[in-house]
Amino acid sequence: GEFHSFGPVRFEPKPATAGGPPILIGGESEIALRRAASFGDGWCGRLHTPESMRAHVAKLAALRREAGRGDAPFIIQGWIRSAATAAEARALEDAGAHHLILGMHSFRTATAALEHIERAAEAVLVN
Repeated sequence: GEFHSFGPVRFEPKPATAGGPPILIGGESEIALRRAASFGDGWCGRLHTPESMRAHVAKLAALRREAGRGDAPFIIQGWIRSAATAAEARALEDAGAHHLILGMHSFRTATAALEHIERAAEAVLVN
């Protein structure tokens, strides 16, 4: 593609996290997992069962050790169905997920989306 040069450029506001925000890399293929393990601060997975999440976490741990990054902090992010229960969320957490994204569908109104989020929060959020 084309390249462009810029004079001095500044970015404001500065990231709240020293060194910038964490970079999470998604993908399920071998090369995507290797890329996340070698260069990312974390991995974005898709909708997984606890068993498949555990397998991906183990694979990523092995790839991170192979890349010399086994001791570095690493975020595991997964998806959870909007109709999930707190037990399902806990099972994914126990399998290694640090963050779960609530799967959302298209809504015709903001009110419908908010109601959906509130129902999911009541079902999934654990104290």
